[in-house]
Amino acid sequence: MKKKKVGISIIILCLVVVFGLRFYDVNRNVKTSIIQEFSVGEVVPFGDDFNNSPDENMNGYALQVLSSEIVSVDEFNEKYNQSNEEIVDDLTEYYYLVHVSFENSNKMQDVENGVLLDLISLVGTNYYIIIDYAAFQMINPDMPGTSFSLKPGTSKEMILPYAVVPEVHADNNSLRKDPPKLQMTEYPHRKMIDLN
Repeated sequence: MKKKKVGISIIILCLVVVFGLRFYDVNRNVKTSIIQEFSVGEVVPFGDDFNNSPDENMNGYALQVLSSEIVSVDEFNEKYNQSNEEIVDDLTEYYYLVHVSFENSNKMQDVENGVLLDLISLVGTNYYIIIDYAAFQMINPDMPGTSFSLKPGTSKEMILPYAVVPEVHADNNSLRKDPPKLQMTEYPHRKMIDLN
């Protein structure tokens, strides 16, 4: 009986060692993102960087943050002539509005390249906020949606609304103490634009 317990213990120990070695081998060559930070007003090219997949292909496009502000839902409704009934999410208390300009510097018409706004988020120390699609459509009625392309050599200004739910993200005071950055891409370069 004692030999059986020793044998089982040796097998378990060998499995733990093999798992540990495999874990080390897989993770030792992982390359982490290189963080690049930019300021409001800088024109930042997407280049070959991406968020989820290299197939996103936003090469040739660039983003410039022009300004940003935090407004309450009531201020948002007043500013954009909306009624409270049009706000879909009752939990939203604030909107973080980011005024941006996108440009396409490609030389030739390329229908494969474009911008995916759903992947551009606000990131704080321990939270992130995605674009509110309903609010985006309300304040940018000329946009076909949150995915679009531009003709070569053109640019387009718009406002990106991020719905802030205090229970999930942060309250107004916390947002001002720990302001988020606009994250354009994740890998191989994490491009972050400081909104202050």
